Amino acid sequence: MAIKHKLCLNGFSSETIGECLPQDLDEYEKQAAYNILNNRYKKNTDSNKYIHYLYRKGFSSKSIRYAADKFAINDYI
Repeated sequence: MAIKHKLCLNGFSSETIGECLPQDLDEYEKQAAYNILNNRYKKNTDSNKYIHYLYRKGFSSKSIRYAADKFAINDYI
């Protein structure tokens, strides 16, 4: 949701934003966060390190929790 807010602050109309952004933006953000973890970090990396990285990149806490949990689960597979 931060993306929508930032676009509104930059002068884009809600209609334009709605047309351009995917409807399932939360799911898209969750998957993007997971993809970053999967591509950037090894499975034995300290979770605090990659959680802080995602916070600095501006991901929501909900997306970070989802990505970190999924990343940790796939570590055991």
